[in-house]
Amino acid sequence: HSKTIIIDDTTTLVGSINLDYRSIYYNLEVAAVIYNKSLAKHYIEQFSQDIAHSHKVTSHELQSHVLHRIKEGVAHLFAPLL
Repeated sequence: HSKTIIIDDTTTLVGSINLDYRSIYYNLEVAAVIYNKSLAKHYIEQFSQDIAHSHKVTSHELQSHVLHRIKEGVAHLFAPLL
């Protein structure tokens, strides 16, 4: 999954890289650094839209999701036997 970093509303960094030693030197991940104010503005606007369309995940929703995934995993294990 990609990451996007915007610096001073002018510089955008987009890529799969994590900002740690292992990711940079061993995992061969990459990132592009783009010096363009209009592109940075576009990413800021897109992030604001994403926030506006998101909702806070409650602990109950998270637990429900985890239990559902566990059930799916167990069912997937037994599927060949059915």
